[in-house]
Amino acid sequence: MKINETMDSLGKKENIQEPFMIRGHVPSKLQQDVLCFGLATDNSSGQNQSLLWTIIAGADSSIQAIKTIIDGGYGKVSFGKRLKQGEGFFYQELFGIRTKKGEYKTDSITIGNKKALVIYHDKLQNQEYLISFENPAKSVCEMLKNNYGSPLLEEWYEDVYNEVLEKEYMKKIPIYCDENIFQKPVTFLERNEIMSEEKIDELISLMVKSKQIKFPIKGDGAELATIPQDLGEYISRFSIDMLEKLSNNLSPLHNPIVDTTCPRFNEYPIELFPAQAHVATALSKFLMKNKSVLLQGKTSTGKTKMMTAVADALAYYQGKEGYRSIVYVPPSLTSKWAEKEIYSIIPGAEVHWIKKTSDLINWHNKWIKEGKPKAKKPTFFVISFTTMRSGATIEKAVSFQKVQTEKGKKNWKEPYKDGWYCPSCMQAHQVIEDKEEYLDSNGILKVKQRKRPMLYNEFGAARRVDQNQKLNNAYCSECGESLWTNKVITRFASFKAWTTYENKLLKAIQNGENYPQRCLQEGKSEIKKSNKYPRRVATIEYIHRKMKNVFDIAIIDEVHELKSGATAQGFALSKLVASVKHTIAGTATLFGGKAQDIYFLLWRLFPSVMHKAGYKYNELQRWNKEYGNIEKIVYNAEEEVTEYSNKQSKGGRQRVTEKVMPGISPYVLQYLIPNGVWLNLFDVWPEELRVPFIDVPTLFCDMDSNLKEMYLEMSSNFDKLVLENQGAREDRIPNIYTLYTETGISALDNPFRYPLVTGKRMNGEIIDIWQPNHKQFPSEKLLPKEAKLVERLESELSEERVSLVYVKDTGTTKEERDIQPRLKEVIEKEIPNAKVAILRTTSCKTDRRTEWIEKKVSEGYNVIITSIKLVKVGVDLLITPTIMFYQYCWSMFDMIQAKNRAFRIGQTQECRVFYFAYKETFQEYMALIIAKKNKASQAIGGEVTSDGLSAMLGDDGDIQKMLIESIQSDDGLSKLRGSAEEWTRQSNKRVVELLSKKLKTIKLPIEQLLEWLKERNTDIQVLNKIEVNQQKIIMDIQKGNIKGFSIQENNCLAIDDISAFGFPSYSDADIYQHLMCVKANVGPISKIKIVEEKMNRKGNRKSKIIDGQLALVLDF
Repeated sequence: MKINETMDSLGKKENIQEPFMIRGHVPSKLQQDVLCFGLATDNSSGQNQSLLWTIIAGADSSIQAIKTIIDGGYGKVSFGKRLKQGEGFFYQELFGIRTKKGEYKTDSITIGNKKALVIYHDKLQNQEYLISFENPAKSVCEMLKNNYGSPLLEEWYEDVYNEVLEKEYMKKIPIYCDENIFQKPVTFLERNEIMSEEKIDELISLMVKSKQIKFPIKGDGAELATIPQDLGEYISRFSIDMLEKLSNNLSPLHNPIVDTTCPRFNEYPIELFPAQAHVATALSKFLMKNKSVLLQGKTSTGKTKMMTAVADALAYYQGKEGYRSIVYVPPSLTSKWAEKEIYSIIPGAEVHWIKKTSDLINWHNKWIKEGKPKAKKPTFFVISFTTMRSGATIEKAVSFQKVQTEKGKKNWKEPYKDGWYCPSCMQAHQVIEDKEEYLDSNGILKVKQRKRPMLYNEFGAARRVDQNQKLNNAYCSECGESLWTNKVITRFASFKAWTTYENKLLKAIQNGENYPQRCLQEGKSEIKKSNKYPRRVATIEYIHRKMKNVFDIAIIDEVHELKSGATAQGFALSKLVASVKHTIAGTATLFGGKAQDIYFLLWRLFPSVMHKAGYKYNELQRWNKEYGNIEKIVYNAEEEVTEYSNKQSKGGRQRVTEKVMPGISPYVLQYLIPNGVWLNLFDVWPEELRVPFIDVPTLFCDMDSNLKEMYLEMSSNFDKLVLENQGAREDRIPNIYTLYTETGISALDNPFRYPLVTGKRMNGEIIDIWQPNHKQFPSEKLLPKEAKLVERLESELSEERVSLVYVKDTGTTKEERDIQPRLKEVIEKEIPNAKVAILRTTSCKTDRRTEWIEKKVSEGYNVIITSIKLVKVGVDLLITPTIMFYQYCWSMFDMIQAKNRAFRIGQTQECRVFYFAYKETFQEYMALIIAKKNKASQAIGGEVTSDGLSAMLGDDGDIQKMLIESIQSDDGLSKLRGSAEEWTRQSNKRVVELLSKKLKTIKLPIEQLLEWLKERNTDIQVLNKIEVNQQKIIMDIQKGNIKGFSIQENNCLAIDDISAFGFPSYSDADIYQHLMCVKANVGPISKIKIVEEKMNRKGNRKSKIIDGQLALVLDF
């Protein structure tokens, strides 16, 4: 009888006397039987079918044994029936079942009073099969809606389900289910490989057209033609409808329309924006029931204030008078948090800036001595990523030892054993070469290991916890003790030096010699400082061991910088979250383009969520497969050159590599949305207070003849090497495209000093590739792009706007590549009123860059040149409303952050962003990529577009990578142009006005004076005499010797007629006399008295003078 027929013929109700069973049998080891209440197998041919799903029950030991056999792929599994025979029972096997190791998941359930276990194949989780316990039509249609986004109404479910079965997109599989357990029929469906989104869309379309399914409201379908095809337009049109539906299906923890904000916020000296107050209130309420929460707020939404307010509101709802919060931030933000942000809303807070671990240890010891009092006011401890993670140097605590007997030493024999011996257990650290799993007589899984001592060259110089490609060397394989230890510089160079000192000191103490004793103690040598072996302990280690639950809440700023799996500051985050009561983490850029960007962050912030989802900490690859993009490459050479990997037979295996690619599935949001808040800048910043943001399309410049010649020569040299690279092995330059793009972008901006470009072949040979002819470019001549930059800067400075100029080449790798000094010289030379400052890494401390720029602007500097990397995070540039990208960096995310530095809450001036590039060069390619991503980046800010969705699903923001792909593609440039056209077309009237504005040319003061005289129709002889003496006249005006004439800060000549001549009308002679006959400056009169002459009253009354009649008023 075939297996399918056996399934169909099974009794529907379980016979208590003759139940169905599953038997697991391992020859000569064990045999276990359990009750079976449900079973599904695949439809493969043969007597044994693969197990898909089953429910078993019985004794705990029996269930565990069957689970082990199925999950491990051991022995034989069969399905049968227990039959009565006389006074006993025997097992009748109906068919065998195949199982494979590692392909099954289990869930524990209870059936009546019996413990039961559900075992199901991974194919059910991947939806290759579908099981429905009540309504198969609903289950199938829900799957179609979730997987393909099919728009299905509930009244269509039965018709669509029947059509799917008829088209054989899915088919039913016969299964066994006990009707005593399952009151309704259970349906098990197998999905056909041909079923796809296109097939389902076509099926539904045909059903609608054939009127198999009908819409509840009659219509002619004309409205369908008006539905936008572009995703961005669709979202814009139907956003209100979607929001209403979402609001009806969700009940938020905090509803801003109904609920009020935390009363504590009313006490703040500055009022939070409504959105900020509601977000902080919602997050604090969430933390009342949960340990961690996430805040993703775009740049300038006020994340620091909101996170501070969350800690304050949480304490308020908990009824606490005070609380302790630890603030974990990048080094560039420590001063901002410690000196500004916290005090701005909680002036009475106590803030400790922890610059080294000893600061925290001292506070902790003092707190313990005081009896561990509760906090009486808000107390914050600000600490940087580097201080938190940095500890002493870790070195090996073991050495490779060779063990030899005394007899062997005498006879010069080889050591009989060697290895890395643990100082605790004195056993050699072992390497597990093989594992063998087996079941003992009780059905318990055992593991037998075959080990050997680790060889000398296998230990390595780095500590390894996980055993992947290299062997684990962190902990002893025998006792579990660490094989590494912290090493620091000590006062004494060796133990012998210490014992020598100790003996002298003990002798002085014993002899009662106080003076020698004091000399020895005071004369101890100072501990030498060493960068290689610093004497310090990582702050996180102290907190984790000594200060658990001392802090009520941890505030993590820029948490995206802690996303990597194996970084010290990432591990520090894990320990910090475990050591505090609550955690709030904030960032502006959570996603970096790949699904794995948030994997370790989720484990560190929400471990219970990941555990419930069925993940283990080391299952990153599984996460990438389920929520990201994996590129799988199979290397399979042609038949005549196939290389077989087998050593003793003809055969081998294909070589397969997997690479994680950019892309994030929207389904990953199920882990984020329930655990955080997403906030846009426009949600916070009221429209009436918002300033315009002008993102000007790229200003392209034509190359001059010399630049064109240089660029063609450079391209030709690289193109030849690219052709030579194809098919080459030892002579190949692996990074040829990286060198090509880097040189093509940077050399155009620095033909005066650009250094020699070299490449390293795989065989180690270094070759010269290209270098520009520096003599061809005289330094006094402006480059076309420099001239365009000067033109725009001159326009901005004429409006008294401070400008920030971004560059990429700052000379960090090679001094010759630094273009900043050249730009400073050019700008100050070409623009008379320009004053330029350069911000470098050495200009100030990382956390003082905002203050440095503000100080320079206050000193009169109006142009700041710097690298994008220096100001992308933690710098507020309200004072520089104009930003100019003279060069671009390779990270789109850094570009986005850098261009928004000035567009922040509190900005009162219009923000303008300019981009510069050369036409028909790699710079144009790069500019077009940025133009495309400028539109796509709106998706990151909440404005969803087609390009934005593409960016989310497959764009890691690496501009250099996209540039290389465009170069390699024949039509790469045309595609980039087409994608960027829309953004370029969207230039608004304000952009056109800015670009077409004619600059006011500020003439020299003497030119302005002569022009004024000509406008008055001054006599030509007077004009000639004044022109001859122009230098003397201008110097007198500058000194202030000519009354009514002055030169203002912007080099403008100001003339006050009344002050100069006393009357609004005057002659040419008056002008000449005033300008040429300058009297000596006798200095200012310090004090003037008004004296009234008083007459003697004893005289003739008619001759008397009235009081004040002869008073003289001197008005200088």
